[in-house]
Amino acid sequence: MKFLFFDSSSMRLLLAARNGDIASVVYLVCANKHGSVLVPAIGRVLEQVSLEAGELDFLACGIGPGSLTGVRIGLSTAKGLCYPYETQLLPMCSLDLVASRNSHKKRVVVRKARAGYYYWRSYEPSEEGTIIPASEPAFDSIETISMILKDNDCILLFDDHEAPEDFASFTKLQAFSPSAETLFSIIDRELESVQPKPFREVNPLYLQRSLAEDNWEKRHGS
Repeated sequence: MKFLFFDSSSMRLLLAARNGDIASVVYLVCANKHGSVLVPAIGRVLEQVSLEAGELDFLACGIGPGSLTGVRIGLSTAKGLCYPYETQLLPMCSLDLVASRNSHKKRVVVRKARAGYYYWRSYEPSEEGTIIPASEPAFDSIETISMILKDNDCILLFDDHEAPEDFASFTKLQAFSPSAETLFSIIDRELESVQPKPFREVNPLYLQRSLAEDNWEKRHGS
């Protein structure tokens, strides 16, 4: 199997490529620099596994939720790489990529959105020792997520450098990027349930509108 994966929805840039038995994973911390770093990083990771873009069986991309700019950069880059070769694209929820820590416990992954709100998704352990999504990705207030945490006895995985004070009363762990082995197992699991599709059919998972959209509506009306 020959594929390329990347996710640019957070301050961390995550890339992976596989060419049969040869694989490579790259992690970069490049907040606010994805637009200039992503394409050169793709070139390097493909070179490490001796692949050209036209040889890919499919391309996988994190579609959010997360940084609206980061998601746009990632998905537009993915579609640009798919376009010349009509490469199939596998969309992946970006929260799934950081949910694997302490796989024996139920957890809710949260990622900061606008003030007072977070993106989130809940997960539960499986008999195989992995984690599986238990809800759809969502965008809700601190109060709503706090009730979910309280009612379901979950730990909180926060996708940031500092524990969010908004959830001070709950057990919290930082959501690290997955190991190479875990990342490839997440991609393999996704392939079992969601097949790669024509890249034109893949849309970003924004879940909230941008401030630019809100400001435009305030000035011009709906």
